[in-house]
Amino acid sequence: MDSPIARRALLVLLAAALTAAASVVLVASPARAGTAVVFIEDFESGALGPRWTSADNNPASGLDHWAVTNYSKHAGNYSAWAAQVGTQSKGPFAGMNNSAVHEYDDDMEADVSINLSVSGFTSLTLSFYYSSKAESGGGDFIQAWYEAGGVQTIIFTNTGGTGNRWDLVSVAVPNDVERLIIRFTTDSANHGFEGAYVDDVVLTGTESNPPTSAVGALPTHTNAVPYPIPYTAQDGANESGVDYVELWYRMGASGPFSLYARPANPQGRWNPWLSPTIPFDTAFTGGDGTYEFYTVAVDNASNPEAAPTAADATMTIDTTPPALTITAPAGGGWLTAASVTVTWQGSDALSGLDRYETAIDGGALTSAGTGTSRVFSGLSEGPHDIAVRAYDGSGNLAIATVSFGVDTAAPMVAISAPGANAVFNANAVTFEWTGSDATSGIDHYEVWVDGESPTTTTDANVTVGAIADGTHTFHVAAVDRAGNRAEASVAFTVNLNPYGWALWLLLILALAAILFLVLWWKRRKDERELEERVGTQPALETGADEPPAIEPIGEEGAGEPPRTY
Repeated sequence: MDSPIARRALLVLLAAALTAAASVVLVASPARAGTAVVFIEDFESGALGPRWTSADNNPASGLDHWAVTNYSKHAGNYSAWAAQVGTQSKGPFAGMNNSAVHEYDDDMEADVSINLSVSGFTSLTLSFYYSSKAESGGGDFIQAWYEAGGVQTIIFTNTGGTGNRWDLVSVAVPNDVERLIIRFTTDSANHGFEGAYVDDVVLTGTESNPPTSAVGALPTHTNAVPYPIPYTAQDGANESGVDYVELWYRMGASGPFSLYARPANPQGRWNPWLSPTIPFDTAFTGGDGTYEFYTVAVDNASNPEAAPTAADATMTIDTTPPALTITAPAGGGWLTAASVTVTWQGSDALSGLDRYETAIDGGALTSAGTGTSRVFSGLSEGPHDIAVRAYDGSGNLAIATVSFGVDTAAPMVAISAPGANAVFNANAVTFEWTGSDATSGIDHYEVWVDGESPTTTTDANVTVGAIADGTHTFHVAAVDRAGNRAEASVAFTVNLNPYGWALWLLLILALAAILFLVLWWKRRKDERELEERVGTQPALETGADEPPAIEPIGEEGAGEPPRTY
């Protein structure tokens, strides 16, 4: 195995060999060639991992126990500190968090332990670094044990501390080792110190048998994304156990397989103890299609399983709904019959069509199998909605709907004006009517006179001009939205000369009377003007022997005898 974790673990073991005489209570031989890292914990995740447990066995001064801190560390950024969780029970910092003052509390028996149970390894070596600052010569100390077969064996005890240095502990442990237990114990007084830290815990051993694995049974089709690919993985008895599993895939039945990875797991390593399935997401593999799968397991000694000669399982992943179209009847229309044949067409390129279902007006779904039509009978008057559902082999659903109405009754229409047999002395006549339809509503009217071609209108009145003298019939037809129609008609007469010769005689007499009156008025006017003009002449001053002068009469008086004044 050539990984950063493995290299770091080997460096840790090399450091153990170089510093063993000065800093280790019980020292094992350095790792040999072929040594594998069974487990490593450097706390760089910032929290205790799932294999760790932490507790305070003496809660007399409250619960104080191990957790991860960045205050002091051997390497990297983090380590585990014995008093990271808890508060000060007394002293000048009473009530404050231990982590705020960097001091442990009184009456602690804080344990941190890790499950090291593995099988199949030989020559196991456990190592870790620790640092401790505690009361010298008092009741504050750090201890470590390993547990195997239910028996705990002490590794070391340190009272007072290591000062500012980190010491390495490395010890050979039995092949059936179960746990590492590290305990920090304090008495009831004089706790003004930091306490104990642990970092870089490593378990190594040797083992060469690869594990086995296989993809579980898969459905032929699915639309679930991501799909949880089930798998099994196991190692032999007394072997190291499965560390992780890789999922390999390809689309189609030929070509190379690819390692399945995703941003959250870029190395494509899936841990069996976390989940028995692998979330296969086609967003990272090329989308919908038919896939082949197999798994490769790697054990804790880095022994990989050989790839199989054939895929473990095949599955079609199809997230696309089928194509579905209703071909009849047309949506939004009205029918004049109480039954309708609904037809449709559908297709699915990947999974294939599985079945159709239909429903009317939100009612229960009825299977249509793979047929593409259905007759709906006994439909009531009014609007209706029909839904067709298509399912493909992966369970994807497509829904198509059509809305239409049923109207089998003719509309109502009645002419309101003019009345029957009305006579008009004009050649333009206005007709009015009323119309209604209770179901689909009036669409339009058609109007015509006698046998002329109909004219379409949506108004309830029309004026018809240029009508010849004589008797005629006006027609109006109401047509509803379903195409049903009803007609009404009325007879009428146009008479443009109702009085004949009598009207002309009256006109002539009237004109003659008017002319006579004009001439009479003119004569009377002239006479009055003449009288006025004569009456205004001045008197003549003449002698007794002279006759009076006679004024000539103008043209207006010609033919009349002269008058003497």
